[in-house]
Amino acid sequence: LLFQRSIQIKENSMGVSHPDTAISLNNLASLYQDQGRLEEAEQLFLRSYEIYLSNYGPKHLDTRKIQQNLEYLQTEIREKQPKSFVLPPGTHVKIIDLISTPQYNDQSALIKSFEFDTDRYIIQLFDSTSLKIKPKNLVQINIIVDIKKEGVNEKEGLVIGFDSEKKEYKIKCNSNNKNNNNYENNISIGQQDILFRGSTLVRVEGLVDDDLIKFNNQYARILKFDKESGDYAIEYRDGTRMGIK
Repeated sequence: LLFQRSIQIKENSMGVSHPDTAISLNNLASLYQDQGRLEEAEQLFLRSYEIYLSNYGPKHLDTRKIQQNLEYLQTEIREKQPKSFVLPPGTHVKIIDLISTPQYNDQSALIKSFEFDTDRYIIQLFDSTSLKIKPKNLVQINIIVDIKKEGVNEKEGLVIGFDSEKKEYKIKCNSNNKNNNNYENNISIGQQDILFRGSTLVRVEGLVDDDLIKFNNQYARILKFDKESGDYAIEYRDGTRMGIK
């Protein structure tokens, strides 16, 4: 609370881009890192680094020190993450929830490669723009799912997008039968109303147990769906298996 209060005071008195504000941000980031709140710490280190960079440039000793803090933290984050599958080149994706560059949200792209050292996908938009994107900001599209929503039961559809605010998938629905690839009707439905098929790669989120939080925002492969429990059996690349809703 003291560190947070210090940030507020310096932002109000000196401005959000003042080096003294960056010092307080760095102090709070270090505290969060010690507490294991790594993603929160990363955001604070990034803000602090950007302030030093804009005030002093990349070669200044203080800027380089903050950069080292940030790189050390990001290494720690990667080491604690489970080894997950990655989407292969050529996979169709939609971009979601970007904050600093929101103009790219809801655009379609193709996976080009994955950088394990930065934990980023390199994707290419259809205007040939290349971007580096975190896995949590991508949704796989053009995959077939089974639909169990009332009114369209026993049908299938093609995922074409995702509404992150409503937590709903945008689906082109097969209005006839499973043996017909004519996807005509667009619908929006929640994850609870669709079934992903075996071997599909899915990004896991929403795990809240302390021992499982590290598995969030990682890709795993669906092994099967258990109708009795309503759980998916999934497997990570390192062999870790679990059941999730």
